[in-house]
Amino acid sequence: MHVNEDDLVLHYYGELAPGDETRVAAHVRDCRECHAAFRRLQQVLTSIDESALAPPDLPDGFERVVWARLQPELQRTLRNLSDTTSSHPVSDAAQCTKFTVH
Repeated sequence: MHVNEDDLVLHYYGELAPGDETRVAAHVRDCRECHAAFRRLQQVLTSIDESALAPPDLPDGFERVVWARLQPELQRTLRNLSDTTSSHPVSDAAQCTKFTVH
């Protein structure tokens, strides 16, 4: 009996139980058909894993655009925070907590 695809995937990631790992590794080593299936699966999973780790391809100026959109809201929030704080430390702490929660 051949190894099913789920077990081949788990074997690739090293997530089989020890007894199952021994059985699958031996079968993949000895069975030409399962060995070929595992090699194909390795190629696919390797390319998927590599693409998942690659940083996103962001357009030029992305950081500048994002910061330009965030900055006015941050300034408004900081102004509102400074307008509502007082010289009372407990009140100031409560305002900071309110700011971080919302």
